[in-house]
Amino acid sequence: MIKMENVMYKYKDNTVALNNINFDLDKGNIIGLIGSNGAGKTTLILNCVGLLKPNKGNITFNKKELKYNKKFLLNLRNHVGVVFQDPDRQIFYSKVYDDIAFGPRNLGLNESEVKKRVDYALKMVNAEKFKDKPVHFLSHGQKKRVAIAGVLAMDNDVIFFDEPTAGLDPDITEKMIALLKRISNEGKKLVISSHDMDLIYNLCDYSYVLNEGEIIGSDKTNKIFLKEDLINKAKLKQPWLVRLHKNLNIPLFKSEKALYSFFNQRSESFFS
Repeated sequence: MIKMENVMYKYKDNTVALNNINFDLDKGNIIGLIGSNGAGKTTLILNCVGLLKPNKGNITFNKKELKYNKKFLLNLRNHVGVVFQDPDRQIFYSKVYDDIAFGPRNLGLNESEVKKRVDYALKMVNAEKFKDKPVHFLSHGQKKRVAIAGVLAMDNDVIFFDEPTAGLDPDITEKMIALLKRISNEGKKLVISSHDMDLIYNLCDYSYVLNEGEIIGSDKTNKIFLKEDLINKAKLKQPWLVRLHKNLNIPLFKSEKALYSFFNQRSESFFS
């Protein structure tokens, strides 16, 4: 899949944004990319998808080194998609349907195949009701769903999500989490960049920790969050379930539902 080896990227003012990055998408099915603002998460994503070119190091896709010509990048983007934090960065058409159809049409697919892909994407993000609406009438959360649908219609193998829950209210956040799980269950590999540690803990099976442009740790997600010194160094906070485990000496649960089930069983046995 995608692999970075000893990658360095400098901005035009010579600021080092990424330094000696080693990153491998084969480590998990849903990979977390965590770090505080300015840690280098978005820059790493843009290098992975070929929108930025590193100054040093190698990036490979399916064991082939990235080339920055039109043919190679077109093939890469047929397999790898990105959903930006701000959906307005990737919504170009005034109507929802036409925006989602843009990518498949650009591939030269016939209109029946385009419609099939758009209908699938609309269903996945639960956006059928506003497929004919002008984009400027949509809420921020609805625009995020349209941006995701546009990537899903491309049938990519890998999708990068940059802060997928940023700016969303709690109800829409829960729906976004359910959508990300549904996309993963469809067989897509996801990379989720976020500084929402509860989101990463809930979804991801492997995580990388970025701090000031360097990866300072990587491991299975349930293990990485037990390394309190590492999390503190990255200026992050342990997920609430991990904090309960540490401070109340209870088992480490992956989900809120599992926690409640545990205590319900204990209370039932106590009163029986």
